[in-house]
Parts: sequence; structure tokens; C-alpha cells
Amino acid sequence: MNKIRNHALALVGLIALGTMLSGCGMKWVHPDFEARSAQISRVAVVPMEIDVYKLTFGGEHEPMPEEIAQLTENSIETLEQTFSDKGYEIKKLDLSDAALLADPELRDAYHKLKGQYSQALKDISKRTKKKFEYKVGPEINILADEADTDALVFVAIDAFKKTGGQIAKDMAKTVLIGVLTGSVMIHNTSAANMLVGMIDGNNGDILWLNNNATEQAVNVSNQEKSSKVLSRVVKKYPRRQTGISPEDIGTAVAGAVDPAAESAAVASAGPVLAP
Repeated sequence: MNKIRNHALALVGLIALGTMLSGCGMKWVHPDFEARSAQISRVAVVPMEIDVYKLTFGGEHEPMPEEIAQLTENSIETLEQTFSDKGYEIKKLDLSDAALLADPELRDAYHKLKGQYSQALKDISKRTKKKFEYKVGPEINILADEADTDALVFVAIDAFKKTGGQIAKDMAKTVLIGVLTGSVMIHNTSAANMLVGMIDGNNGDILWLNNNATEQAVNVSNQEKSSKVLSRVVKKYPRRQTGISPEDIGTAVAGAVDPAAESAAVASAGPVLAP
């Protein structure tokens, strides 16, 4: 099993959220979001898992290291700018290989959090709780203390790009299906599933979660386009205020998931990330 397959399995919860919950009425917001979010003034962006792979004619998944590095940097910058524009103080958290090598405690906490977050996403996709009360472990304190922040913004992205051979293969399949059924199937040449969560730095509660369920047909190599899509994922997260208004809270709670828009998108396009 190759690296991409391992990562895909590790983040099966992310993909499940993009498909299983599309169009449902569930709000991805903690019951105490209003009170808890009012206490957040400092945030740090944490890349939990960012993968870009090439889907070949033979169905192989080839990692694209340069694109992964570029997307990681671009995603952090985009979210930092977006939350800064909303009035939050941006704190830096160095999770580079060099920083993790120099700090074993930070490294262990970061890797444990990846597993815990993945499990939380699986639980969310299965709706194991009646209320949106999911969390990660106490390792979150280590990252929060390191960055001197109130909350951490977790970003996970799984993206693919098809080679010319795979695109040609899809086109041939589309023509055949069209002849047999009279219908047309649209295959995306590239797509990305983006998931952003706001995690309480004190106790690990997942306070808010949203993804790009209605806008997955994006080429992550186009930095401007992918940045706009990612920014829209957190567009309805409320601005930092001395007292968050009921209007902002209502928008955040109602806007974390847009059932009507997701239903329409899923009905017309189907699951985007299925190669």
C-alpha cells in the first residue's frame, strides 16, 4: 500500500464528511459555541494532513511533493490572512521537520493529534453523539502553549490531479456510457476536499467545522483559485468582537453547513473525489 493510500485511509473521516453528511441538516457547531468562541482572540493554523497526488492511467496514486509543499504554505497563509481580517491575532506555530526534530515532545503531540483528529472525524461521520461534542486529547495543550494561543485552526486537504492518459480513459468511458444510456457523465480532471476545524486550545473540543462540499472541482495548482475556495470555507465564522452578536452567532451556526446548496451540488455532480 503506497503513501497516498495510507494517508487516504488515515483521513477516511474527512472524505466521509464530504459525502455522507452532504445535504443533511446537521450543524457542525459545538453546543457552547457562542460562549466559547467569545473567549477566542488568538489563533494558530495547523496543517493536519495535506496531500496532493497524481491519478495515472493505470490507477496509481503518485505523490506530488512540490504541490504538497506549495499547497501547505498557501493554505496556512490564506487562513492566517482570513482570520486576521476577522480581527483575530495570528500566532505562529513552527511544525517543520527541523522544529519537530528539535522538540520530541512537540513532535509526539502533533502526531498523536493527527490520529485523534482522524478518529474524531470518523465519529462525526458516523454521528456517534447526539450533540456535536467531539474532541481531541490533552496533547492539544502542548501545541497551544507552544504557540501561546487560545485555539488552533486545523486544516486538512486531500486533492488529486489526473494525467493525460487518465483523462483520455475517462473521456472514452463517457462516450461509451453516453451511447448506451443517452446520458453524459462529467469527470473532474482535478479536485480537492478541504476541511477546516476550530479546536479549543484548553480542552480539545472541536468548536466549529466546515468543508467545501459544494466547491470541490478546484485545481490546487492554481493558488489564487484554491485560496479563494479555502477562504470561503471559513467565511461565515464570526469576526472577533468584544461581545459576539446574536446575528454573527446565528450566521455561524446556520452557515457551517448549507443543506440546500450541498443537496443541489451533490444531486448534480455526485461525489467529486471518487476517481
